[in-house]
Amino acid sequence: MHQRCVRWRQGRRGGGGRVVADIAKLSIGREEYYTRELATDHEQYLSGHGESPGRWYGAGATTLGLQGEASVAEFEAMFEGRDPTTTELLGRPHGRNAVPAFDVVLRPTKSVSVLYGLGDPETGRSVLAAHHAGLAEAVTYLDGHLGARRGHGGVQHVAGQGLLAVGFDHRTSREGDPLLHTHLVIANRVQGPDGRWTALDGRDLYRHRLAADAIYRATYQRELVRSLGVEWTAADRHGNRELRGMPEELVQGFSKRTGQIDTELDRLAADGRERTPRLVKWAVHATRKPKEHEAPDTLYRRWRMEAAERGHDPDTLVRTVTDRTANRDQNRTVSAAAAGRLFDDLAGPDGLTENASTFTRPDVLVALGAGLAGTTRTELEVLADRFLAERAVSVVADRALEERRWSTPDLLAVEQRLVTAATHRTDEQTAVASHQALRDALATHPTAGADQQAMVRDLCQGGQGVALVVGRAGTGKTFALGIARHAWQLDGYRLLATAPTGIATMSLQGEGFEDVATCDRLLLDLDKGQEQLDARTVLVVDEAGMLGSRKLTRLPEHAQHAQAKLVLVGDDRQLAAIDAGGGFRALRLRLGASELTENRRQHQAWEREALDLIRSGLVDDAVAAYQAHDRVVAADSKPAATLALLQDWWTAYQDAEHDPIQDVIVLAARRAEVDRLNSACQELLAARGRLGPERLQVEDRQLAVGDRVVCGHNAIAELGVANGSRGVVTALNPRTRP
Repeated sequence: MHQRCVRWRQGRRGGGGRVVADIAKLSIGREEYYTRELATDHEQYLSGHGESPGRWYGAGATTLGLQGEASVAEFEAMFEGRDPTTTELLGRPHGRNAVPAFDVVLRPTKSVSVLYGLGDPETGRSVLAAHHAGLAEAVTYLDGHLGARRGHGGVQHVAGQGLLAVGFDHRTSREGDPLLHTHLVIANRVQGPDGRWTALDGRDLYRHRLAADAIYRATYQRELVRSLGVEWTAADRHGNRELRGMPEELVQGFSKRTGQIDTELDRLAADGRERTPRLVKWAVHATRKPKEHEAPDTLYRRWRMEAAERGHDPDTLVRTVTDRTANRDQNRTVSAAAAGRLFDDLAGPDGLTENASTFTRPDVLVALGAGLAGTTRTELEVLADRFLAERAVSVVADRALEERRWSTPDLLAVEQRLVTAATHRTDEQTAVASHQALRDALATHPTAGADQQAMVRDLCQGGQGVALVVGRAGTGKTFALGIARHAWQLDGYRLLATAPTGIATMSLQGEGFEDVATCDRLLLDLDKGQEQLDARTVLVVDEAGMLGSRKLTRLPEHAQHAQAKLVLVGDDRQLAAIDAGGGFRALRLRLGASELTENRRQHQAWEREALDLIRSGLVDDAVAAYQAHDRVVAADSKPAATLALLQDWWTAYQDAEHDPIQDVIVLAARRAEVDRLNSACQELLAARGRLGPERLQVEDRQLAVGDRVVCGHNAIAELGVANGSRGVVTALNPRTRP
C-alpha cells in the first residue's frame, strides 16, 4: 500500500523505493482528483486521454445493488455520503470539515509493473488479473474487519457490514513509467448490524491496512505463479518480493520518480539539510508534475524501446522472467515443517516481540505474509489463528476496539527471569545509608513532601538489591532521587545514573548526578568492560517504564553480578516501552514500590483528578471535567480552531515575556499538525516584530533570532544539549554549522 506522497524509503533493489504510507484522509472536493483523470468513453481510453472508469468494491456496495463500473455521478454521490442509486443520505450529512472518504492505494512491486509494461497483451492481462485478484481478496478481508463507532463520544464499537468503495486503476507514474496501481476510495460510511449507516471507525482501517496489503501481495504472487510461471525473490524488510530474472538496473531505469526525489533530497542534503519525513514529503511535492496520458500502444512501444536502449530485448526478458517453474500447481498448502520454522521465527526474540511487547492478529497476518510467498487469504488466516493458539499467550484486550492482544512465551520468560532475579535480592541489605547521612540529606532539602521523604528512606535504608519508585508525572520523582543521591554520596557510595533518552539524563544532571549516560551507551560500556560496577555502586534508572523487558533484564544482570544496588524509577502507566516488554510493570507487581502520590505540578484539585482519570483510561470523564472548567474551546471549523488557538497563545506569550518563570507551549498529536502550528506561530512572531530580520536555513525550516527551538539530537558532550532540549536563538552564523 502507498499514498501518493507520504513517506519514502529507498529499497536495496531497483531504486524503486518502498513506500510505507499512512492512509490518506480525503477532504471535501478531493473527488475531482479521481474524476478528472477518467476517460469519458472506451475510445478516449484507447487513445490515451485518461484512465479507465472506477469499479465498485465491497460488501457494502453489493448491499446497495452496486457492481461493475461506477459512473462519475454515482462516485460523487458516494463521496457526499449518499446512496449512489437513489441519492438519499446514508446517515447524517457530512460537515464542512468532514472526511468523506479514505484513499488506500494498492500496487505490486516495481518488477511486476515492468513485466506488465513490457509483456505482450496476454502477459499484461495476466498481470492485471493477478492485481485485481489481490485487490478483491484484500477488500474481502477488510469487509470482515471494519466497523463503526456508536454512542456518546463514539465509545461503542459495532461490527460493520462491509465496505462501500470505488477502485480506480492507473497504469503509469507521473514520469510515464509503468506503475500499475489502484486507488481504492473507501466511503466514510458503513452499515451497522441494526441497518443504520454511520461513519466507519477509522481506527479499524489503520489497524488492518497492513494485513490487507499482505493478503493482496500473497494473492497476486500466487496468481502470477499459476498464470505465468514466475518465481519470487526473498522478502525485504517490508515483506515485498520482486520477480526473479528481472534486471535490477532495468527496474531502476523505470523508476524515474524515485530518481527525481532522491536527486532533490541529495541536493538538499548537500545544502546541509537533514533527511527528515517532512523534507521527503516536501521533495515529493516539489518534483511532482501533472500526469500526461499516452495511448496504450504508444506507451507499449516507448517502454520496449527504452528497455532495448538499456541493453535488454523485451521479448527475451519476458521469456526469462516467465515460465521459470514447471510446477504451477497452487493448490498445495504450506507444509507442517515450513509452518513450524516460520512459527519459531515469529515466536523468537527477533520475531513479533522484537520491537513490541504485545501484538494483534493483524500483526501475525503481516508477518506470515512476509514469510510465505503466494499463500491464499484463507490459509493466511488459518495459520494466524493456529499460531495464536499454539505459540502465543493472550495477555490483554482493548475493550474500546474489542481487540485482543497477545505476547510470546519467550518474552514472558524474559520477564519471569527478570522478576525471579530481582526477588532473590530482596534481603541483601545493599547500599544501606547511615541514619546520619539520611538526616543530613533530608535537612538539606526542607521542601521535600512527606511522600518524597518516605521514598528516600525506603531507597536508602531498605536494603533491597532492586528497588522501585513509581509516580505519575508531576510528583517530583527526579527531585526526590536527588535527595537519595545526596545521602548515598555522604556515605561514600558511587552514583551512576541512566535513562532511555538524552533529555532525561540531563534532568538527572540537574539533580546532582554527575555520572550519567543513556541506557544504550551504558549497556555498551558495561558489555565492553569500559564501565565497572561494584558493591559500592548505586545504579539509578530513570524513566524505567520506557525500557523494554530484554534491555531492562540486562541492567539487573550487570548489577547482580557486581552486587550493586539497582533503583528503577518510572510510571508504568505513563508511556509504552520504547522496546518490547512490560518488565517494569511486572517488577512492581511482585516487589512493590515506593509510590509518590502528591501532584506538585497541577495546583487545582480538579486538574489533578482529571489527570488521574486520563491515567486510568477514563478519557471521556476527564474531557467532561475540562469542559466544566472552560478548558475546552469548541470551533465550527479547523481554521477557526487554529485562529482561536493562536490568539490564546499570543496572549499567553506576551504575558510570559514579563515573567521568566512562565513557559508557553502548544501541543499537537501529529507531526504534520506540529509543523503547521509552528509555522503559524513563527509567522505571527515575525509580524509582531519579535524575530530578527535575517534567516538561516536549517533542514526544511528558516530560523531567526528570537525563535524558540527544540533540539532533535543528542550532543551532550559537544554542545551540552540533548534530544528535546529547548532554547532561544540569540545569534545567527551561516558560516559555522555543526
